[in-house]
Amino acid sequence: MAARARSGCSQRRAHGPGARRAGSGSRTASAADASAVPSRLGALGPAATPSRARACARTSRSAPPPAGAVGRGRRMTLYVLRHGIAETTAPGGNDAARHLTPRGRAKMRAAAAGIRALGIPLDALLTSPLPRAAETAQIVATVVGKTPPPRTLPALAPGVAPAEVVRALKPFARDSHVMVVGHEPGLSELASLMLTGSTDALALRLKKGGCLAIELTSLVPPAGGVLRWLLTPRQLRRLRP
Repeated sequence: MAARARSGCSQRRAHGPGARRAGSGSRTASAADASAVPSRLGALGPAATPSRARACARTSRSAPPPAGAVGRGRRMTLYVLRHGIAETTAPGGNDAARHLTPRGRAKMRAAAAGIRALGIPLDALLTSPLPRAAETAQIVATVVGKTPPPRTLPALAPGVAPAEVVRALKPFARDSHVMVVGHEPGLSELASLMLTGSTDALALRLKKGGCLAIELTSLVPPAGGVLRWLLTPRQLRRLRP
């Protein structure tokens, strides 16, 4: 699930704690940057750290904060989670009606325990209206605990353009930690948009139950986001206490 920049986009390493932010000149990451990468990730080896992922970030250094900016001196970490393993087919052949399988639920509970181990203080937990995503979000809320109840965000449904998802997220711009639960390929396109300004500049695909974290100072693409970490479901399960 490693990310790679496609041709036509110069490769730039996504930044780890202490590294320079894209488009920030000589400014180095502050202590707040370091806190965005949980220390437990070191146990998973280099594959879990953002130094292995590449994005081309096209940002403006001098432009004033646009509408949708997270807030002066504030940052949002957006956690992008793909739903767990679901039924291959639903009764009647309706794809939108598919639910998580018993195995999918069990694996998602284990992955959610890994999310809990990361100590993420979620301010908002947003989900696609489809059952397999809503069930995944509910598992996260139950296992992680002390999170707001999942809220349905229609823009997270399959087939919605990533730009529409970004617009739907603007009411949450004052929140510091927001998780979205949805579907591929929309989630990887959303991540690419926030990291590079383009939905297809970054080749990325989340496995079912996989999650990534992007630090943002704006919800206006190109947001100059920083990929903090990207974890497979197996890596999340390994983080369990």
